[in-house]
Amino acid sequence: MIIDRFEGNTAICEVTEAHFIHVDRGLLPAGAKEGDALTIIEGRFAVDQAQTARQRARARGKMDRLFQKPRPPAQG
Repeated sequence: MIIDRFEGNTAICEVTEAHFIHVDRGLLPAGAKEGDALTIIEGRFAVDQAQTARQRARARGKMDRLFQKPRPPAQG
């Protein structure tokens, strides 16, 4: 699950594209921030650093493609 945003003391976490859950911010690890991927280890939330990095790289790639200058048509 990914932390989508914070609303006061609640983290809104995306579980699937159409499903979100509300988690008390106090249950999250210190320093958890929007965009962090979460996992549960021994009954506690933890930031999954590897998944967070993959998620951010994927989002960065989408943004790069979105804002890429259009290429001129091929001459031929």
